[in-house]
Amino acid sequence: MAVPNKRRYLDEMDQSREELARALRTSEEQFRTFMNNAPFLAFIKDAAGRFLFYNSRMAERFGIGADAWLGKSDFEIWPPEIAATMHANDQDVIESGISIERLEETMEEDGTLTTWKVHKFTWRNERGEVLLGGIGLDLSEELARERALAEANMKLQQLATIDGLTGLANRRVLDERVEYEYRLARRHKTALSLVLLDLDNFKRRNDLYGHASGDEVLRQLGHLVTSALRVTDMAARYGGEEVVILLPGAGIAGAMVFAERLKARMREMDWPDEPVTASFGIATLDAGIQSGRRLIELADWAMYEAKRAGKDRIVTYEAVARRLREAAGQAGAEA
Repeated sequence: MAVPNKRRYLDEMDQSREELARALRTSEEQFRTFMNNAPFLAFIKDAAGRFLFYNSRMAERFGIGADAWLGKSDFEIWPPEIAATMHANDQDVIESGISIERLEETMEEDGTLTTWKVHKFTWRNERGEVLLGGIGLDLSEELARERALAEANMKLQQLATIDGLTGLANRRVLDERVEYEYRLARRHKTALSLVLLDLDNFKRRNDLYGHASGDEVLRQLGHLVTSALRVTDMAARYGGEEVVILLPGAGIAGAMVFAERLKARMREMDWPDEPVTASFGIATLDAGIQSGRRLIELADWAMYEAKRAGKDRIVTYEAVARRLREAAGQAGAEA
């Protein structure tokens, strides 16, 4: 009598395993169906930061295949400074076990940045391994609306504050806008960069060819800079032959792309009398910069370093600061 009971028990166990397997398949299908139709980016990583899953919307947004990023970390996908921020946020939530909501950025092909609000959380799988999940929402439109509202409010003021020679904003508009963008970047934890260019040998040009030649150069420069701006950027005449370009949402890599492109266009321009070059300084917002005004000062410092290095070149404040730290370290070691 024991044999039939044992056979029945084994049959029931097989049936239970089949039902469990069907339930797991159904659960996985439901999970993937939900994630692939969700109106947000979603992903899962292992504790080392490698992608184990991402939904269809994420694949479509970044133009990749369904498995192109699987097994890869952020450092294999994004520029180092962007990947480092993502990795630091991952580690915060993994080490604390507490869900977080942070702003992160991704870089487009043209060097511009997209801002995302990312919610990250952890759990353990059946083997006890820590997994990290993330959901991302694009904030670009929200930030653009905020800037559009600010632009509308400043429009009447700007009509009376445009530099007549270059067609760029004047110093007053720059001072107001740089502080606004500084506060906005701080509030949303987004990138902000500033490019300051100064025309090389401008006084010599005026002395050789007259001020009419210099004025025409400034007019052409204004048109050239304006044509290079994105909708969210702004440019202002900062001094006699100095121009400041404010680049909201751009980190140091994006600012370098912009400056290199503008420098190349200047080389291609048909200028009056003789070619025109400029020295460029770049500063990017970090935790130690306490005002928009300070961002201008640091870019100005970098521009003067470009002048001292031979003109017609681009220097970042970050590079200047790094050289100063290295020099100070070397001097201390020699002492």
